[in-house]
Formats: sequence, structure tokens, C-alpha cells
Amino acid sequence: DDNVIGTATVWTNGDWSFVAADPVADGAVLTATQVDAAGNVSDPSAPVTTFTDTDGDGIENTADTDSDGDGITDEGELTPESTYTTSTTVTPSVATVSGAVTTGYSTIVDNSTASQVNIVATAPRENVSSPGRGSISNFFFDFNTVETETLQNVEIAIQVNRFDDGIFIAINGVTVVEFNELGWLNVNGGNNLVNTTFGRTSTNFGSSLRWQPWFGDGDPAFLIDVTAGTVQLLVTDVNGVRQDILPFIRDLGVQNPTPNTVPTIDPEAGVTISTASSNVNNTGFIDVQTVTVSGEFGGLDDIDGDGIINSLDIDTDGDRIWDKYDVVGTDSDGIVAYRDTDSNGNGISDTVEASLTAADIAALEGGGTSD
Repeated sequence: DDNVIGTATVWTNGDWSFVAADPVADGAVLTATQVDAAGNVSDPSAPVTTFTDTDGDGIENTADTDSDGDGITDEGELTPESTYTTSTTVTPSVATVSGAVTTGYSTIVDNSTASQVNIVATAPRENVSSPGRGSISNFFFDFNTVETETLQNVEIAIQVNRFDDGIFIAINGVTVVEFNELGWLNVNGGNNLVNTTFGRTSTNFGSSLRWQPWFGDGDPAFLIDVTAGTVQLLVTDVNGVRQDILPFIRDLGVQNPTPNTVPTIDPEAGVTISTASSNVNNTGFIDVQTVTVSGEFGGLDDIDGDGIINSLDIDTDGDRIWDKYDVVGTDSDGIVAYRDTDSNGNGISDTVEASLTAADIAALEGGGTSD
């Protein structure tokens, strides 16, 4: 735009180079003119458009798969090294199972991306024909977060929409809730508070108002937010309001409907979710059970915190060993060498063991020699 951004001296062979004192935005159009010893000014050169090319290979960063030229792809430098694992088991039923025995959390849908974790596990329905707990479906998962990364925004939810006539849910072996229909029914027609608030006139029971979760009355949804520590059994009442039914269910001395405290969990130590039917009469079932786990790995963009993102940083971990040479590690901590400040695991920082001091590197960057 006809603004002078600097000058340069032309060498005797005609070459010249120029470093702008202030940053020049991508897409700026530059021209150059040359002035001879007599003060004659040349015509402007053909215009050139600026672009960012960190490694100087002539490829714009936006099109360069290795922007800093360290031999590691930009995608690789933004990919987490932290991992997660899942597994499932089924504890055999105490009650008699009628029909197919549940396969437990046999369906696991993993919608995770490089840094975002999103896992949905489901266990199919199981019918029982005698009192007691049905088969217990167990879903285990844990996160393995490496030292240079963080685990953030973990959320764990459990949902069951229909059951007859009771339900059992445990976390890490601690029973969070277990109750059956004796909490809302009795010989006189039931818990009036529950039934008048949540009941439906049912042809199955004449004209009596009775909440029947096995028929899906009020579209019940048992929800447990493990990380928030909340337990709810949401039901739409006769007025169309969605609310938690658990405070209305009475304890008749068989199983306490009041949820126990959700245990504190450590996702990096492993979490086991267990779900099953809990039946007091001769027949019952638990419908599809769903566990959703989400979270994200942080600290990926700038491992050493120097303000330069990994894909543009020639020394990602700041240990004074440039990434293109920092490729071999001899320890087994799961961190690749160019991100590992103690790549041989001897307890001494690579910064201390580096062959060049900070002053050496400053001298080389300033145009000095290896001496």
C-alpha cells in the first residue's frame, strides 16, 4: 500500500535479504525498488504476496504438513499420547433368567476424536422370573494421561428408562441405589403420594392410580451423573411436569430407595459401572442400560508453554534438544522423546544433559559458529 517497511543493502553479487522490523500480515502485497549510487530509482518489481513459511521450504504453513521442518507432521504434534481403555464383564444372575441372558455392555460406540473422548456403552434388556438380582452388567474404563497432558471436563452418566419392578446400580462396587416396587406399592393399593402425583389410570388395574415404570408410565429415566454426584429418577407427573420421583418413594423396610452417596471417582484409576434388575416378585426385567463417558485431553498445543504451538516449535519440550534430533527415548513412560524432558528416565533433565548450553544456542541463532 505504498508504505515503506524497510530497506536492505544489495551485495556485490546482486543478492539481498530483508527482515521487517514489524510483523507483516499474511496476504500483504510487496514490491521493491532499487536505488543506485547516483540516486537513480528503478521501476517497482513485480508484486509478491506474503505468506507464513516457518521452515522456509517455500510451502505456506496452511499447506505444509510439517510447518517447522522437524520431521514430525503437524498432525502428529497435536495428537495426544494419553490413552483410555474399556472392558466389560457380566456377573451371573441370582434370579432365574427367562429368555436370553443379557450380554452386558456388549455394544460400545466410540465417537472419540484425537483429543475428545466420547464413549457410549449399552447393555441389552434382561427378563427374570424369580426374585433377586438379575445378571449384573459391568462396564470398566480408565484414562491413562501422560505427564505432559491433562485430563479435563470428564463426564460420566448412567441412564435406564424402564424396569420391573426394581433396579440396582453400583459404582466401583459401592451400591448407589437399589429398590423395588415395595417402595411405592402395598396391600392397600400403594403409596398414595407417589400414585396421585405420578400415577396413571390403568386398564390393567381397573380405575386405580398406580405408577407403573414397567409400562413406561411418565417416560421414566433413571439418571446418575457420576462426576456431579447426582442421582435422579425423572418422571413426567400427571400435570406434565418432569421431576424426580425418588424423594416420594417410601422405605418399607425391604430396600431403601434413598440413593447412597455417589462415591468419589478417579477416572485415571479406573471406574466400574454396574447395573441390574432387582426383583421382589416372580417376574421382572431391566430395559436397555446406557453409560456415556466423555472428556478431553488438554495441554496438546504448547507442551513447554513457551507460547509457540508444537507444530511451529523446533524444540517442543524446551529441553534444548531440537525435535529433529530428539527422536530416541530409552525409558518406558509412554512419552515420545521430543515431548519428554527426561527421555532416558534417569531422573536428570535433558536440559541439564543437553550437549549445547542456552548460551551456545543463542550464539548459533545469532550467526555464530559451533565454537
